Amino acid sequence: MSRPLVHAVEVEGPAGLPEGPQAGVRMDDVPGKPGTRLGLFFRSLQLFCAAITLTVTVTTDFTVIPALCFVVAAASLLCLWSLSMAILDTYALCIGRRLRRRRLGWFFIIGDGITGLVVFTAASMAGGTSYFVSTDMKWCAPSICRSYQALSVFAFFSFFAVLLSFFLNVSSWASNV
Repeated sequence: MSRPLVHAVEVEGPAGLPEGPQAGVRMDDVPGKPGTRLGLFFRSLQLFCAAITLTVTVTTDFTVIPALCFVVAAASLLCLWSLSMAILDTYALCIGRRLRRRRLGWFFIIGDGITGLVVFTAASMAGGTSYFVSTDMKWCAPSICRSYQALSVFAFFSFFAVLLSFFLNVSSWASNV
């Protein structure tokens, strides 16, 4: 019976590369995490979509339909959450620090998850209600129904913006485990 022999071979790397890890580069510097420019962009996008949702709501008579009242509450919650997280991201960018603490990561994940679920629920309720009111009941004027539908669309845009932040926070937290 023959057995293969394995001999270790010394191989040098490409010329000009430094030995060991590079200074200032970490594996957990993922774009989109809290305290990065992309994270600030996502928070600003959430705030922008929620503000448009509230603006569309103000221009219509939303008190007639209870589901739209829930959209106002959810968009207000998202505005507060996104504004406070955008301020925190701006502060972290100004002082040049990353937000890497484990408990702070949990805070971002839970906060994004709760606001995302609330906004998704409100957007779904508003979308279903506006469709029902406009097609089945023929209850509202076309311009008002379009406003209700636009409100639902921007509420869904807000949800997708929160979803991006949520998944980036979860993935960055999971990579640190």
